[in-house]
Amino acid sequence: VPLISFSNNEEVAAPGVFVFGFRPSEQVKRLTDYALKQKIQKYAAIAPQNEYTREVIGLFAAQVKEDDKNLQPVAFFPEGDMPPAEQTNTLMNAVASWGTERK
Repeated sequence: VPLISFSNNEEVAAPGVFVFGFRPSEQVKRLTDYALKQKIQKYAAIAPQNEYTREVIGLFAAQVKEDDKNLQPVAFFPEGDMPPAEQTNTLMNAVASWGTERK
């Protein structure tokens, strides 16, 4: 019996099991293409610590690296929690120090 999975998890795809959703790689590709067209030079991320966000951030970091950019800093916080204020402030201060650098 063929099965349609409403999931973003590509690993559930198998013979007779079809994934219906946006794959993380597709989402990241669109985001990366847009960011690079905007000539953004530096990237940062703060995200919940889970399998999906680790995958997305890994994909994004790899794609911007192909264009000689990098994703730094990256901060994770426990899933289901809000990011700690100190962690958020540290990341925001780092980003604020960049100014509006664009090529």
